Amino acid sequence: MTNLAEQLLELAVKAGAEAAEVFQTRSHSQPIFFESNRLKQLESNQSEGIALRLWQKGCPGLAVPQRPVQLEALVELASK
Repeated sequence: MTNLAEQLLELAVKAGAEAAEVFQTRSHSQPIFFESNRLKQLESNQSEGIALRLWQKGCPGLAVPQRPVQLEALVELASK
């Protein structure tokens, strides 16, 4: 995922950003449920996210996608 952040920063600079920050989250959980001292259910949940904040012509911009998007589209959203 680090490579993804570097690519996003490079695209932001190419688009004219004076400064840019990438925020990444990664989460993993494994809820385990027992009943009468016996394993009843085991789950596994994973999630990842990325956001871009940039400054262009002195104005801040932020893009936080709710679903997977192309890196170019993320830069474009933050630039608006």
